[in-house]
Amino acid sequence: MAFYESLGWKKSPAGPAGFAKFDLGGYALCLLRLADLAKDALAEPSRDSAFKGIAFVHLAKSVNDVTLILE
Repeated sequence: MAFYESLGWKKSPAGPAGFAKFDLGGYALCLLRLADLAKDALAEPSRDSAFKGIAFVHLAKSVNDVTLILE
């Protein structure tokens, strides 16, 4: 996190321990522990697995928007 803060980015106070969010004007960079991200992705946290610990997220405004996003 120190790297991003050295760029002048401000960490959001929201979020649990081990989670950092930097608001970037309509976008956000969120950092969390590999084991926590793997758990959310229903994957193994091993660095030797196919799961590399990167996820792109789009927050839908409604349940109906999910279908539109996935099409």
